[in-house]
Amino acid sequence: MVVNRLIEQSRGVIDPARRAVLTTLTGTDQFILIPQYLAVTPTFLGYLDQTRNLMKEALSEARRLEHAHTLAQVLQQSSRVAWFTGSPD
Repeated sequence: MVVNRLIEQSRGVIDPARRAVLTTLTGTDQFILIPQYLAVTPTFLGYLDQTRNLMKEALSEARRLEHAHTLAQVLQQSSRVAWFTGSPD
């Protein structure tokens, strides 16, 4: 899946040593938000299973980290995707 390759490439750009600094500057953990941003593409292409998997991954990681702002952003994007796709989940 192309989106998986994009996620790995995107994560490779974020230096783990700077992850905490980026989180402080942006208020959210950008490393975790990558799957939720990329979930938009398969949504519009009709690959809803891929979209759901990406959103579940982002939600799981945000919950694991217990970072409120990151979780709020992932939940917001998840609700948009669910609304757009007509998903009851």
